[in-house]
Amino acid sequence: MKNLRKLCFGYFGVSMIAASLKSMPGLANENGLALGIFALGRYDDALHVA
Repeated sequence: MKNLRKLCFGYFGVSMIAASLKSMPGLANENGLALGIFALGRYDDALHVA
């Protein structure tokens, strides 16, 4: 059970980081691409958070 809980918290953390990529200064370029290659919109952010 402990390993499953750690895995769930890790997945949650990665999903929250993915959802916040576009709002972090320096990680989105002038075209709105996160890390220069990912076009993340509001729908994508909501999908990562859900």
